[in-house]
Amino acid sequence: MIFPSKYMCLEQSVFSDKEFFITPIRYQDKEPIRQWRNDQIDVLRQGHLLSEDEQTTYFSTTVQSLFNEEQPDQILTSFFKNEELIGYGGLVHIDWKSKHAEISFLLKTKFNSEESYLEKFEIYLGLIEKMALEAGLHKIHTYGYNLADYRFEPIKKQGFELEARLVKHKMVDNKLVDVLIYGKLL
Repeated sequence: MIFPSKYMCLEQSVFSDKEFFITPIRYQDKEPIRQWRNDQIDVLRQGHLLSEDEQTTYFSTTVQSLFNEEQPDQILTSFFKNEELIGYGGLVHIDWKSKHAEISFLLKTKFNSEESYLEKFEIYLGLIEKMALEAGLHKIHTYGYNLADYRFEPIKKQGFELEARLVKHKMVDNKLVDVLIYGKLL
């Protein structure tokens, strides 16, 4: 199978900051991404563990078709440090008419210590902002579960403002937690 490597809606395919960069999501990254999603299911809006077949079908149908759309509803990326895949994410729930999108981000499970997360998420936010600007968006926002305060520090540091708190909105580990929505005008 030949998997696309450039989104029609973007001129540039690689966005970088020193040794870190994002590229359009790659087919060969589907299995590590599936494992990370399953490992970290509690912080995702994912209802069940993903099977290899489900992931393969998703990549070969949904993800592959996004590359050929002028206005896809998501632009997914693979995130690297040097040549090592360390995460993935993108712009999702894109509203092209209103020119805004939600940021999606997930690190390789072993990089979820506080120190590693803070460094990598801050860099990722800078890269995804560059991509959002190139796509012609004017606003990006996040949707996150209030499980650990440190997870929101890179968002605040990058100039995002708290726009909403959905109180006791999501059940995580048999406990209702708040959902925090941060936004930033570009």
